[in-house]
Amino acid sequence: MNKTEQNYDTNIDEQIYMPTMAKWPRLVLISILLFGLGLIFNFPLRSYIKAAVSSALKLSKSCQIQSKDIQTSFFFTSVTILKPTIPSRCFRGPEISFDKISLSFRGPSFVPLGLRFKIDFKINQNELPIYFVTTFNKIRVQIDEDKINLGNIINSLKLPKYINGNISVNANIDLKKGQISNGDFKVKSKDFSIPSQIISGINIPTLKINNILVKVSVINNKLLRVPEIILGDKKSPIISRINGDIVLSPRFISKSKLKLKGNVKFSQKFLTDFSFLKLLLGQRKNKNGFYPFLINGTLFGPKTKFE
Repeated sequence: MNKTEQNYDTNIDEQIYMPTMAKWPRLVLISILLFGLGLIFNFPLRSYIKAAVSSALKLSKSCQIQSKDIQTSFFFTSVTILKPTIPSRCFRGPEISFDKISLSFRGPSFVPLGLRFKIDFKINQNELPIYFVTTFNKIRVQIDEDKINLGNIINSLKLPKYINGNISVNANIDLKKGQISNGDFKVKSKDFSIPSQIISGINIPTLKINNILVKVSVINNKLLRVPEIILGDKKSPIISRINGDIVLSPRFISKSKLKLKGNVKFSQKFLTDFSFLKLLLGQRKNKNGFYPFLINGTLFGPKTKFE
């Protein structure tokens, strides 16, 4: 009896156990995701971030910022500082307390090329968003036409209400090695006013200046150039044009020196209400009815002198 011989192939093709090329990207993404989740749940990143932020707030011995708490988002794309307080000695002014300050990652930036972040300052329901881009050699600070209510901000900061109105701010400033290198910013308003107040014993009524435009260029970390400040319009009691320089103080911004000059024109009603101005100004008018003047002193202590 013949036995049928059967041959079995014992060689197994190992390629059937190998992932196809189409599966490689998926496996890589899953591996990265699992690694990230493992890092989040097992490595104390949150503690390290909170400690780093807390140390940064107290880096300056003369200006240590206090806070109630520091929070991070789940994937660490944002950090929020709750109830931060800037002491009065930092600016030699009133203490500034915020509801919160948030820092969040906003993705890549192409102009300039780098990573974009956003800082939100919130104080008494008023918010001021500031963007900045980090590149390999500088940090660019950007404010894009943000509207600010001066009255609300001044009240929140507990400052004297010398000015009022809504302003829009646009700025691009570059920082290198922690110092301002160059940039420019612009402030404008259509409802700017000076509330009623007493100045040097004189009762000044509310002055509706209306339009303002302020342009400032950053030359370096020591000098600001003011190509143009325009105050008022045809309906305003005061119209003025100012330009010049501001020499920055290396320690306190309040002590920065003013080197400005300009011209001012008063409405007939304003001169009638404040007749002493005619005696003060004398015959200094030019042919267009403007009075030339100089502004010296410091940023928080300006001194005006008519030429």
